[in-house]
Amino acid sequence: PDVLVEEQILQKATTQEIQKNDIKSNPINLTNNTRQKEALKRAKQLKWEQTIKAVQENRVTPIELDELNYRARLNDAKAIEILAWMYTNGVGVAQNLPKAFNLYRQAEKLQVTNADKNAIAVYKAMNPEQRASVTSD
Repeated sequence: PDVLVEEQILQKATTQEIQKNDIKSNPINLTNNTRQKEALKRAKQLKWEQTIKAVQENRVTPIELDELNYRARLNDAKAIEILAWMYTNGVGVAQNLPKAFNLYRQAEKLQVTNADKNAIAVYKAMNPEQRASVTSD
């Protein structure tokens, strides 16, 4: 069997003592953590505002498109509605009426105002081939 040497016992005790002192002398700075969380929250909000502005100005890049798709995957109603509009009008993406229709239907389920009317308008604008390609629930 292993026999503990006195040095090992002292080393273990010293290590534990150092850890206790570190905790006492360096407590978690909750104020700093809160500030970091708030800064992250503000950065996310700013990114979203910049994404919306880019869509409004018809200067959508892959960065904004990624942000919209990310939020749409999280069922963000506003992001889904914006993507539907983009696919309807071909802004920042290739026009894709079946995809726009499906996105408007998804937005309708999330109770987006006028999403049902927009879905109908998009459906009416589709040719028979496009209508046949839309997904059904």
